[in-house]
Amino acid sequence: MRLPMQTTLPNTQNSTSVASGLRRLVHLRDGIAVPREWSARVVQQVIARSLYVTRWFDLSALPKSERIGAVQAQLAVWQPFEFCDYRVVLHEGGALAFAWDAREFEARRARCREARFANPGLLPETLLNAPLRAGARVVQGLDGFAGEFWDGGILKGSSYWPELPSADEWLNFLRGASAPPALHDVPVSAALQSADWLRLPWARLASARDLSGANRRVERVAVAGGVVLLVALAAQLAGDARSLSKRETAAAEKLVRIKREAQPVIAARDAAQAALPRLEALAKSLDTVSALSLLAHLTAVMPKDAVIRDLDFDGLKLKLGLSIPESVSRLECLKALRSEPWFGEVREASGGQKSLIRLEITLTGLAAPQPVPPQSAAASADAPSGKDEAAGEAKVVAGRGDTKKSLEVKR
Repeated sequence: MRLPMQTTLPNTQNSTSVASGLRRLVHLRDGIAVPREWSARVVQQVIARSLYVTRWFDLSALPKSERIGAVQAQLAVWQPFEFCDYRVVLHEGGALAFAWDAREFEARRARCREARFANPGLLPETLLNAPLRAGARVVQGLDGFAGEFWDGGILKGSSYWPELPSADEWLNFLRGASAPPALHDVPVSAALQSADWLRLPWARLASARDLSGANRRVERVAVAGGVVLLVALAAQLAGDARSLSKRETAAAEKLVRIKREAQPVIAARDAAQAALPRLEALAKSLDTVSALSLLAHLTAVMPKDAVIRDLDFDGLKLKLGLSIPESVSRLECLKALRSEPWFGEVREASGGQKSLIRLEITLTGLAAPQPVPPQSAAASADAPSGKDEAAGEAKVVAGRGDTKKSLEVKR
């Protein structure tokens, strides 16, 4: 329905609209208010608050490059009308969306000649009311009342009532908009304001086409940034590859130099490993008592005419069977053997007979602590002599470890 401009419009700040040629065509709940002085070139089409709904989308958790796409996805889900048209005000951390019934406005244009020829852009009434930095208010609009909650200069909550809202309606709105508790105690009468329109809207509206174009620009910037990043990465990888090649060459040269310098050490190691078995055999031979040295010390201290019947030694433990003449007592024999420093402990063992004494001797070490006396039997045997001062004959079967030495030595 076309209505004559009998509706009183809110005051306009810097009120020079008539002088500047500014005219407004207003869509109300019951029809369209057309200005008396008509000029299609300068008419704004303003939508009353009763004809649209608003919603705030918080996108602060998303990267900036993804926010426009996220707004488009949210609008595709949010459909307050069967056939919906919308405009969006983009903010740093989100978007404020305005939506209305697209078919309703198509029908209005068909019924109203001035609406068909006016500027096709539709301007929500909210954008002509001066914004707040923070707080809540009830604005008396063209054909009803609009509740608004502002935070950081952003309209984050809005609701429409045909009549002035009750205290409960106002409180429910504030709670639904997540307004701070301090605002819950503000009564409706204190929050009520009359509309004071700006000459121009306080924000720029973006259509679906604008969002698509902005998203494509963001994608192009992202692609260009990705290309630059890939080029920089490729250059860095090439530099790293050259540096790695130089380090590998230097490492190979250093390895050759180390091998050349280590060659004498390696040769000495190989020679030592080759000689190791011989050294181990020599060490093992040095680890046992010398049978000849032991016989020499025994014959040097045992009584005259005593005969060694059997001899068995394992490490430092010596078992001896000694035949002594009747003129020699067992005590004299033990005393004679104990006079040898090499024989650390000498004691008589069981199993002896009248003329056969069995002895167990513990040596003080693998070698005698002092040289063999010159008068020992071993020395006499090795030195050539024409005298028959001493004679002896010995039969020796010697071995090592657990091997038994059987000896018969007569002094």
